[in-house]
Amino acid sequence: MRLLEEMVDSGFQPDNFTYNTAIDTFCKAGMIEEAADIFEFMTRQGSTLSSPTAKTYPIMILALVKNDRIDECFRVVDDMVKSGCLLDVSTYKELIEGMYPAGRVEEAYRFLQEMGKKGYPPDIVTYNCFLK
Repeated sequence: MRLLEEMVDSGFQPDNFTYNTAIDTFCKAGMIEEAADIFEFMTRQGSTLSSPTAKTYPIMILALVKNDRIDECFRVVDDMVKSGCLLDVSTYKELIEGMYPAGRVEEAYRFLQEMGKKGYPPDIVTYNCFLK
């Protein structure tokens, strides 16, 4: 985070690629708080070139699901939809696969239904989440 702040303070404007790379790196390292800080910074101070995109949201969503932070995940999903970005098939599948083991069966089923309505028919792997 400090490096990104230094970039901005020096007059450089990080773009989506820079932010997405930083967020993804922190998430993969298990540093979810740091990734969330960058995501929030991006949301608050981002320009057209550096605000969250349809690639940014799934990075945070998947990290939150994998770290059993489902309520935060729902907030990011809501923010994603409000910003005009759509969930893709892999994001739906990851949401479902993460919610079911967390005991959030109703929410997982709701996303399964929504997935179908959006034109992404569930596959056998997605259905298998409900059989475990």
